[in-house]
Amino acid sequence: MELKFFAMAARGTEQVLKGELDGLLGQPTVAGRGGVAFSGPLRLGYQACLWSQVASRILLTIGEFSAEDDAAFYRQMRALPWADHLGVDQSFAVQAAFGGAATEGLNSPRFVALRTKDAIVDELRAAKGRRPDVDRRDPDLRFFVYRAGPQTTVSIDLSGQALFRRGQGRVMTSAPLKENLAAAILRIAGWPERYDALVDPMCGSATLAIEAARAAYRRAPGLARASHGFQRWSGHDPTLWRELVSEAKQIASATAQGPPIYAFDASAEAVAAAKTNLQRAQLAEQVIVAQRDLLECAAPLAAERGMVVVNPPYGVRLGDEAELATLYEALGNVLRRRFCGWHAWVFTGSRELAKRIGLRASSRHELYNGKLPCRLLELPIADRAPDAEIAAWQRPHAEAEMYRNRLRKNVARLRRWARAQQVDCYRLYDADVPQYNVAVDWYDGLVVVAEYARPLGVDAGLAVRRMRDVVTITSEILEIPESKLVVRVRRRQREGAQYEKRDDRGELHWVREGGLRFAINTTDYLDTGLFLDHRLVRRYIREHAAGKRLLNLFAYTCSASVAAAHGGAIRTTSVDLSRRYLAWGEQNFAENQLSDPQKHRFVRQDIRQFLERDRQQYDLIFVAPPAYSRSKGLDRDFDLRRDHIELLQHSLKRLAPGGELIFSTPLDFELDLATLGDVRVVEVTRKMTPLDFAQSKAPPRTFLISQQARS
Repeated sequence: MELKFFAMAARGTEQVLKGELDGLLGQPTVAGRGGVAFSGPLRLGYQACLWSQVASRILLTIGEFSAEDDAAFYRQMRALPWADHLGVDQSFAVQAAFGGAATEGLNSPRFVALRTKDAIVDELRAAKGRRPDVDRRDPDLRFFVYRAGPQTTVSIDLSGQALFRRGQGRVMTSAPLKENLAAAILRIAGWPERYDALVDPMCGSATLAIEAARAAYRRAPGLARASHGFQRWSGHDPTLWRELVSEAKQIASATAQGPPIYAFDASAEAVAAAKTNLQRAQLAEQVIVAQRDLLECAAPLAAERGMVVVNPPYGVRLGDEAELATLYEALGNVLRRRFCGWHAWVFTGSRELAKRIGLRASSRHELYNGKLPCRLLELPIADRAPDAEIAAWQRPHAEAEMYRNRLRKNVARLRRWARAQQVDCYRLYDADVPQYNVAVDWYDGLVVVAEYARPLGVDAGLAVRRMRDVVTITSEILEIPESKLVVRVRRRQREGAQYEKRDDRGELHWVREGGLRFAINTTDYLDTGLFLDHRLVRRYIREHAAGKRLLNLFAYTCSASVAAAHGGAIRTTSVDLSRRYLAWGEQNFAENQLSDPQKHRFVRQDIRQFLERDRQQYDLIFVAPPAYSRSKGLDRDFDLRRDHIELLQHSLKRLAPGGELIFSTPLDFELDLATLGDVRVVEVTRKMTPLDFAQSKAPPRTFLISQQARS
């Protein structure tokens, strides 16, 4: 029996899907907007569901008609043979889409879906005396209605869940690719026919590597799925399906050999996710996974016609374009030096970042990652590595000598001081030269370069060039590879906006400060877990904590609480809304052998709610709020300029007689002393500013507040 099918595809992959189905089905198909049409026996539809890596859904057409208005639409929809497809004891759902202008009365997909549901229910009730149920989440059968003007096509979704859900479950990392898009990328690249090895140096959760292994080792993606939509369809042929599944298993068993596939990532968390996903996909033996920094990646010696395929971050969900420029430059250098004679395929949503790779594309393919327009770039790599260590366009400009000289002097001066102070982390440079508007922080061999928000009068291209100068010179003077240097950009935030997560490596490093050890993370967030400009505040708290009770509000990673505990505090209470930061704080306590649940509390709660409910008294209160904070679980945000007086008033109610409140603020404003009541306020900003922040553009202002009459 000749049936009509339509394989849906992600935007931009229609021609790729056509090529796949032409080979899979053994007959020509027709690519169109949103997918590929084909016709034939039911076997072809089942084959597409079982084998297609690129399709998102397979639809079986059960009716076509023209309807100009609602009455005609309902009448013709009801006339379709619904009883041939759906039983009254089953559930169903309807999805609709428009491919042309809406007609009278049928002005939205939602209304079309509703009228289709009415027609199905009314017809089956009239024929069988009962009606099936609607279940939008997990229906037995899903119908799809497509309207192009008055022309209407009604289909059964043979897939059930979207085909990119391979069925084995997936541990996700940040910004993952969908499996069908990854498969499309690999088919465009010509994998596996054109190459004898594949390397993904930023594998994340290993989506590209898994799809590469499916293709090379002929593993039908539909085998891993527990069910398909057609299995609860009245027209399902179980015998035919069992036959096709048996064939697919035999093909998989017969394909034991294939080209080597390597999946590397600098993140331990990503590597763990990749290994788990490969095991679930039953492809763990086909892919070599290892934690490896980008700069350490290289072509395997046995491969001659290999391909590098990579989906680096491109500033939409992770990082920022300015921050990621050095990553793309590093990728280009690695490709030129470590993968000579290979082909690289880079999938990115940023044209500007793609330029930083420094390789000329021989082909470009427009694809979409969801709704985001992206490009897949084919980058042939020369057979011989360049003689120069870095490309000419990456070398520092003459203007950068000012930055070089200042950084060299600061390093010589501050390293001696840091050793004497038993400090592993300190600021080396803070916009000392106006043209190089960055801060450079040293974290015991790791370096964070944070660019301050670009002044409006500075050209974006010039700012990127200067950042390249900073990265090259900093790496040279500090004698560290660029892979140990993290770039951050402190952008102008929209009002009410927060800095969000930048990466997901989850790697902690331990550093020393005055006999204490603290965990830092230089990659995942804008801040590292240890505020260097609070170093003297922590020392002050430690020196004044003996026999006292400390309350640490906005505790972050609890470094001030650790300092107090080490100084002899009889009790500390650390309050923060972040579970992650409090867990980080508990690690800091454990590392310093200070863990004691009877003495040290970690409270996950909104600061205002805590102060309203808590009735204890504290001898030392440390308040270091962010400029802005919000949480999905709270009705109200926190704005420091607006809310600082209320915060201090409530905090002072918890201050014991003779106690002291230490208030540190990143913002420059004057305290309204009259509203705080009968207290004494002393600003100690200069005293609390460390030597390495003496020239800082804006050190935090620090105040000591005690409940005494002002003189």
